[in-house]
Amino acid sequence: MILTFEEGEEELLERVMSVLPFPSKILECKPQNNRAINISGLSIDPKEHMVKYKEKEIFLTKTEYGILEYMAERPGQTFSHMQIYEAVCPGEAEDIHNAVQCLICALRQKLRDCAHKEYIQTVRGVGYKFIAPEHEGFSEKSIHD
Repeated sequence: MILTFEEGEEELLERVMSVLPFPSKILECKPQNNRAINISGLSIDPKEHMVKYKEKEIFLTKTEYGILEYMAERPGQTFSHMQIYEAVCPGEAEDIHNAVQCLICALRQKLRDCAHKEYIQTVRGVGYKFIAPEHEGFSEKSIHD
């Protein structure tokens, strides 16, 4: 049996999600848009799945990239370990807290090695948030095509 769907894939995804018996995190994992995110010299390009700092590419794993993009789309918002894990991480982990902590540590190190800045801030007892290092007011943030 072959089923066809004449509307776009977004409509198909919405229909499938509407009949699931549980709230799904699948839609949260999807990038908010396909526009590049530029914050304090850091450029995240969802179309190319690439991260650069002042034109120098930063090589990230798929999961590290997912975490960075997820948090950078929402600068200043604090995320718990569970929120980050459910939004980005594939599969099951025995210790979600430790898994996210290790991923954030590796991501921070790669950003620090290239940019010499801290883009991810720990919110003690809660989790993490993405910040613009020079200005926490995010006045330098720009998003463009």
